[in-house]
Amino acid sequence: MGREGKRLRRPGLMRARVEWGFLIFLFILAYILFALAFISIRLWLLASTGLWRLVLCWRRAALNGHHGHGRPWLLPRALREEGAEERLEELIRRNREILERYGWLP
Repeated sequence: MGREGKRLRRPGLMRARVEWGFLIFLFILAYILFALAFISIRLWLLASTGLWRLVLCWRRAALNGHHGHGRPWLLPRALREEGAEERLEELIRRNREILERYGWLP
């Protein structure tokens, strides 16, 4: 009787299955990383837009202050300079434009 009831295993076939399995695993991993990259880009744009808005509010509050008593020395030099508000508004506008273009606004 010997070998009639047993299936013969071929090492080459087993190796090919392992290679295909590994290849499929790599494709799935690449897809997940690709999706996470897009999610992280979206989150970064949303977070940076909020952050630039807070910086803009902080600048306005430090320059105008309460009842006209501003404290510009609290600001970094880049935010005290002329045109800082326009640069911040431009950053916010560009981030929102990208988010709107791809339909990523909540």
